[in-house]
Amino acid sequence: MHILRRLGGIQNSRNYPHSSFLFNLEKELQEDLHRLKNLKEIKWFKKSKTEWISKGNRNTCYYHLKSKMRSRRNRIASLNSADGTWVSNEEDLKGMVAGFFKSLFIDDSCYPTILSSNSRFPVIDSVTAGFMSSIPSDDEINRLSFLWEASKL
Repeated sequence: MHILRRLGGIQNSRNYPHSSFLFNLEKELQEDLHRLKNLKEIKWFKKSKTEWISKGNRNTCYYHLKSKMRSRRNRIASLNSADGTWVSNEEDLKGMVAGFFKSLFIDDSCYPTILSSNSRFPVIDSVTAGFMSSIPSDDEINRLSFLWEASKL
């Protein structure tokens, strides 16, 4: 591509790190390249959608190829068992999956959960509570807004 050659020339230039003109030109070319890549991606996305609309639901080679690719991608060929071995036998895989989901839904009532509200919410004294519920003065607001603006710089 023409843009890539220009970018390479700019980056290989002896004056590149010190020239603001070359730096700005590189920035513009990078933006153009990014825009072109997005357009190319959109083009291929639309082309694939057009292909799917015209051939996707008919009994064609395209449909069967897509169906076969999807089933390969969604197929579970093997799983790692609890003891660290890989299981690929279909019956063993079915048993592992069924056992996993059965263990998910076992009644955990024998393990009661105790929530401690003291560890979740700090207790504050009445002086701090009064300070937090008071309306701030104009001076406090101005001081804090100044500090906020200064922290953004």
